[in-house]
Amino acid sequence: MNKSLSCFLLLALLVGPFYQAMADGSMYSPHASDFPFRSPEASSFLRYGEYEVGEYTGNPQISVPIYTLKCRDIELPITLTYQGGGIRVDEEASWVGLGWNLAIGGCINYIPAGSLDYFPRIATWNEYQAFYNQLYLPYFLTDENINQIPSSLYTDLQNGLGERDFYSVTVLGKAFLFFINPLTNQPEVIGNENTHYIITLDSSDNWTITDDMGFVYEFMNKEYSTDNNGHDYLAAWYLSTITSPQGGSVNFYYSDTSTVICLTKTYQQFDYPIRTDVAVDCSYTSTPDYPHIGFFEQGLCGSNYLSKSYLSSIEAEGITITFTLGDREDIAGTAKRLSGIQVLSTLDNNVVRSFTFNYSYFTATNTGGSYLEVTSNNLNYISKRLKLLSVEDGISTIKQTYTFEYEESHPLPYKTSYSTDFWGYYNGQSNLTDDDYFPQGYTFVPTSI
Repeated sequence: MNKSLSCFLLLALLVGPFYQAMADGSMYSPHASDFPFRSPEASSFLRYGEYEVGEYTGNPQISVPIYTLKCRDIELPITLTYQGGGIRVDEEASWVGLGWNLAIGGCINYIPAGSLDYFPRIATWNEYQAFYNQLYLPYFLTDENINQIPSSLYTDLQNGLGERDFYSVTVLGKAFLFFINPLTNQPEVIGNENTHYIITLDSSDNWTITDDMGFVYEFMNKEYSTDNNGHDYLAAWYLSTITSPQGGSVNFYYSDTSTVICLTKTYQQFDYPIRTDVAVDCSYTSTPDYPHIGFFEQGLCGSNYLSKSYLSSIEAEGITITFTLGDREDIAGTAKRLSGIQVLSTLDNNVVRSFTFNYSYFTATNTGGSYLEVTSNNLNYISKRLKLLSVEDGISTIKQTYTFEYEESHPLPYKTSYSTDFWGYYNGQSNLTDDDYFPQGYTFVPTSI
């Protein structure tokens, strides 16, 4: 029989398994995962520390200091930073422009491992523990060893429920992961984190984290992801309060809820031979799992939208920081951009600092086509990306304007373009198929190996 390669390709953000093929009797049953989409702002927190700054990595330190709020023993820096690790084709710009992040406050991102832990398991965790503690585990399932796996556990594994989901925390320069221990039902930090954290979740799904110095961080502002079936999932929590051991307090307030409509994702799947240099048995039996060599299918995985709020003000003793929002054209719904920041002394009602953010848009090319039909209704959302042009400091003694220029000799394609490499970055190619087994068209997968 010919050796064949089965591929299931997605266009999705690379922070987690947005789509997966659920084992329901056929490997060719693409399933839109229940994984919640997250906003560009939540994703910016998630990427904190992903790329180390330095000459070894080639990642530059690009930042603009805005203001540092001080309240007793609390120091809260507000810094505009640029991520120099590259822009993925389907990446959406945050509220301060493509590649930029306003590093302020904190966020907890929910990251499923497989399917969401919201769904009930059939097997108990004691069954999981007993199975994985065996001296021998099969590497591959065969007719002979499949009976070694309890049917309840096997069903859970098929449905992507074999591993606990985890949470990514970023707050005031700290970043760590934790998960809920299924045996104790208590949060546990992952890795060799030296700082000890007490993590609790109340009945309203609000997180509280206390570090070993006694600082308390409460995360009560929530971001919800809604799938095309109308199911709501918690995707992220944003910092609401900081309380210090010396009694300092900083409160974060957020805007009314905005709706962010996410672009629909796509999938491709196919079989094709990978060995043609040896004599092989050319007979091929079609099965539900392997329809035939040259099998090809592509489709859309439904749509999602987010319900989220944007930071509107920060209040502490003697200081109020206000964030002004504006509309934008590159994301569907009521997504916002940051227009300005004002720092007000409430002791004498004087404006201490004032910043204005100026924007335009990166305009995409149609290289690599688009897996979505481009119409006058969606052209802006597919082709435009918010571009930060400058930040004006209008109150300081010496007025400053930070201006930004970008290398645009090779503009990005549509967010829905096929011109991506394995990691989702623009590869400068049209990615047209050149293989006899497949219909001529665009592909996410190389058809020559």
